[in-house]
Amino acid sequence: MVAEKEGNVVGVVVGTIDGSRAFFYRLAVLPSEQGSGIGRQLVEAIEKRFKQRGVNRVLIMVNQDNPEVLPFYHSLGYELQKYVTLSKKLSS
Repeated sequence: MVAEKEGNVVGVVVGTIDGSRAFFYRLAVLPSEQGSGIGRQLVEAIEKRFKQRGVNRVLIMVNQDNPEVLPFYHSLGYELQKYVTLSKKLSS
């Protein structure tokens, strides 16, 4: 989903659904537009779409090097969970 202002993309959220769970991996808002409510509107819009498709839990991937976004997500009702993420590099 994208947010536009005067014909220009100013924000984006990328998510997917896996059964009754959904994930969103990227939420980005132009620095000049941060604090204007665009991020909140994008999250609310993707949550609405997830609900329409029967999702009952949303998980967010937040890079540990980006902890400053946590208060934003907490303000939207998200809680910190204790999951371990594993990865494997498939190419050099």
